[in-house]
Amino acid sequence: MGKLRFLIWIFALLIPVWSQAQSDSLQIQPSDSLKTTIRKDSVVIEGDIETTINYYAEDSIVTIVSESKIYLYGNAKVDYGDISLTATQIELNQATNEVIARGVPDSTGRLRGTPVFKQGGQNYEADSMRYNFKSQRGVISGIVTQQGEGYMQSQKGKRLADGTIYARNSQYTTCNLKHPHWYINSSKIKMVPDKQVITGPFNMVIADIPTPLGFAFGIFPFTETRRSGIIVPVYGESADRGFFLRQGGYYWAVSEYMSAEFLGEIYTNGSWGLNTRLNYIKRYRFNGNASIRFNRRFQGEDEDRNTFDDFWINWAHSPTPRGKSSFSASVNFGSSKFNVRNDFNPNNQLANNFSSSISFRTSFDIKTTTVSLGLSARQDQNSRSGVMNVTLPDLNLAVNRIYPFKRPGVTAKNFIQKINMSYSASGTARFTNANPSGSFPFKVFNPDTVNIDQNNEAPGFFEDFDRVLRQGQYGIIHRIPISTSMKFLKYFSLNPSLNYTEAWYPYKLDYTFIEEEQAVRIDTNYEFARAYSYSVAAGLTTRIYGTFQFAGKKNPNRKLQSIRHTMIPTVSFGFKPDFSDEKFGFFKNVTVATTDTTTTTRLVSRFQGFNPGSPASTGESGIISFSLQNVFEAKIKPRTDTAQVKKIKLLDNLSFNGSYNLVADSLNLSNISIGARTKLFNIIDFNFTGSLDPYIYLRTFRDDGTFIQRRVNTYAWNAGRGIGQLRNFNISLSANFTPESFKSKSKQKINQAQDKENLSPDEAQELEYIQANPELYVDFDIPWTLQASYNISYNKTGFLDARIEQQINFSGDLSLTKTWKIGFRSGYDITRKAVSFTNIDIFKDLHCWEMRFNWNPFGNFQSYNFTISVKSALLQDLKINRQRSFYDRDFF
Repeated sequence: MGKLRFLIWIFALLIPVWSQAQSDSLQIQPSDSLKTTIRKDSVVIEGDIETTINYYAEDSIVTIVSESKIYLYGNAKVDYGDISLTATQIELNQATNEVIARGVPDSTGRLRGTPVFKQGGQNYEADSMRYNFKSQRGVISGIVTQQGEGYMQSQKGKRLADGTIYARNSQYTTCNLKHPHWYINSSKIKMVPDKQVITGPFNMVIADIPTPLGFAFGIFPFTETRRSGIIVPVYGESADRGFFLRQGGYYWAVSEYMSAEFLGEIYTNGSWGLNTRLNYIKRYRFNGNASIRFNRRFQGEDEDRNTFDDFWINWAHSPTPRGKSSFSASVNFGSSKFNVRNDFNPNNQLANNFSSSISFRTSFDIKTTTVSLGLSARQDQNSRSGVMNVTLPDLNLAVNRIYPFKRPGVTAKNFIQKINMSYSASGTARFTNANPSGSFPFKVFNPDTVNIDQNNEAPGFFEDFDRVLRQGQYGIIHRIPISTSMKFLKYFSLNPSLNYTEAWYPYKLDYTFIEEEQAVRIDTNYEFARAYSYSVAAGLTTRIYGTFQFAGKKNPNRKLQSIRHTMIPTVSFGFKPDFSDEKFGFFKNVTVATTDTTTTTRLVSRFQGFNPGSPASTGESGIISFSLQNVFEAKIKPRTDTAQVKKIKLLDNLSFNGSYNLVADSLNLSNISIGARTKLFNIIDFNFTGSLDPYIYLRTFRDDGTFIQRRVNTYAWNAGRGIGQLRNFNISLSANFTPESFKSKSKQKINQAQDKENLSPDEAQELEYIQANPELYVDFDIPWTLQASYNISYNKTGFLDARIEQQINFSGDLSLTKTWKIGFRSGYDITRKAVSFTNIDIFKDLHCWEMRFNWNPFGNFQSYNFTISVKSALLQDLKINRQRSFYDRDFF
């Protein structure tokens, strides 16, 4: 085999060819070399190089037999195993196992076709390069290489066999420009591939200006994949706990899709804390994070020393919509005083209410009917009162609408076939540490009742868990709506319906008045109990069209051709019986104390405060509802005869709504509500809402000149006061002047970024966050935006003075240059003659940096802050900045 390789080598050298070398190629005597037009070839050499060297050149290949050298010209390329080297000129020395590559200066003296070296996942670009295939070492001049999101530029460097590079006069930066905006300057740098950059003494250079920021040495980790390592803590001093080390610990890169942090904190007064945080992502499936925090805090000295143990749990899980099933979670719960004692985020310290939810939803088909199933758990907590409510589980079942009298695949033709029904059920188990007697409109006397103490704090949920379980609430509620539709007198649609609701409970309540205590004892009867309600309704509606023609035979070219008026009147009737009647057994007349000596009787539900609530309600109801909707459209003739007639909306909606209660003893007619909506000049959104009171008010004056008023059962038109009093109205004018083309370009840019296949898991997660929260970012490709609104409201009841309020608000941003943008938000309260909350933001896109100056010049939040930070490579590509407040920092 060795002889065969030798013969192949000799044969390749003896092939007679013509030279195609250019004038700037190396000149060689014919007796010493062969000039070949073979632009692609390979050699196999025994010895230290044990694989095939493939080489290629677009211009020419020159072989010098006596020196065992091969010269490649014009987009030359050499492949050896997993090594690939490209350059304008390459010299291959088979005697020394070396390859030398360099670029060629053009007419301006700038190097073109500089060497690019690739091995595995490592890429280097340099002005010139010498590499030994045997030792796998090299010398590189003018090197530029990327590792992770970092870039290193050096005047000269050595590459070892393991890929480590030692370089002098180097720059390390995250800016991907040849002339970076900032870099770390060091005379000595060691770069370990896929691991870290280690420097000697260094300082930071910003905009070519050296700064004193630096240190005697530096370690800058980077990797294409996550690596485990130490997290350096931050240090400082707390007024109540002393000096501290905080947020230090260990980062564990579990896998490409999962990472964990183990953090701790310690204070000189003995307080300490632990925090474990887990991040995970599965692209196109789900992503989330979870954390568990525990803190032991000591307060005071010696005998007055108090100990507080607090914990907090967070979990957020977001699925990517896919298939028929999904699981999501948002969990925030823990000790009631955790955030006050241990959280450094002002938003969390001031917040009183926290909630959590975990849900799973799926659907499946039974023949032609789809059934949806949801299972969830919910928790809400008030950190001030200590009240915690937990719903576990919360089960929801829904069956899609079915048509029992219609054959599948056949369109329903009559009202019998159009009869449809659906079914839904929800079952809950609810637990709380709140005082259950708080839901009753009287004084409760029960031996086991635990009242909230004088500090307005409820007993702990877990500390009093036995009572919490004993007072748990359980129930299932069923709903069955049935409806159909039919044509009536050809142009009318009649829609009758029946709604039935029933709830099941494992117990019900009984009430006994204890005279000596002047209170009511509540007894729980543990037996199956049910409460139900039903109602019937029917609605009649039609459409009436009217057209006003303006163009006729005499003036066919009139611009306004016609106006079309569409009216949609609707009349409906609904009836519900009084379920407080004794025959149903859902309510009980209870004797309650009004004073220490007098009593009265109140109607109380046997399911008072139950979860889910009772469907049975008091009072009979027979209501006729009516509404009238109006739409006005116009046809406009264009200036050219070839264009089609344009239809525009003059008034999107003008509506009137009201109702009349047939069973009420007085004031049967409700207020008449009015609404209008349209778009003015295709820019300004106009909204009007208001109501008319059809009854009059009478007033009686007191001796001091004040008066009391009451609403009486007399219509305004019968008293000569028109159709009624304008009770209230609200007019809103708003406009968004940002061109839609800008918005679409911004969305398109983000969508194009998501289509890239080389996004890392972190970049994919960051892009999803940008899509979900576009308001948190500033897009420099949008030159300007402007939103403005004006609002006026009016309220008047009877003879009282009218109350009028007016506000003007505006916000927007303006790109001063391609990298400078100013944002603003403010307004003016015309009624109070005061400037509302005002905020001014100045953004600067520094390519690899981002800068923000925020100023609140007025009010309680008067402040300013300045932030500057390095941008991720993804934000550089998208040309957007992240908006952050001065306290926006991740606290785990």
